Amino acid sequence: MAKNIDLEDYLNTQTLRGKLYLSVEMTVAIFICFLLGYIMTASNGGMPAISALWCAISAITVLHDTRKETIHSGIIRVIGSLIGALISGILLSYFSAGFWVLLPMMFIISIICKLINFEEGLRLALLTAAVVFAVSYASPSVSGYENAIFRFLESLVGTAVAVALRIVALKLLTRSNV
Repeated sequence: MAKNIDLEDYLNTQTLRGKLYLSVEMTVAIFICFLLGYIMTASNGGMPAISALWCAISAITVLHDTRKETIHSGIIRVIGSLIGALISGILLSYFSAGFWVLLPMMFIISIICKLINFEEGLRLALLTAAVVFAVSYASPSVSGYENAIFRFLESLVGTAVAVALRIVALKLLTRSNV
């Protein structure tokens, strides 16, 4: 008779087994994200290295010890990335990426997050906007709105990979009765 165990307790990262499992899961997530990020932009002449890296960063920031924490972090990531991409995309569509645009961009994002009580996602919104700005600054030929859309889509991909991997892995382990 199989023992009824809570997988999230079993895979607690305080145990060696949990640490190893989360390390493997993180490695797989990063690998998948790099592949998907590269494929997303390689076909349209985008910036595959940036795309792959941004997908991977999203997965790394979202993947947590438990399914609940991973899903919560994923929601925060998507909303934060949306705010950061939206504001930076709008500003960089009207103004070229200069440091004088960075200050109001960051200020507007901070104010919006504070006004809607989204302080938990403020850093992720600012991080997304900073990456959109940096890419626009380094590659002025890339339009601001396209750049912002790609960074948001890459955040979605990384988040989806992390959440799916966490859910699927726990279901597979449940079936095998660890």
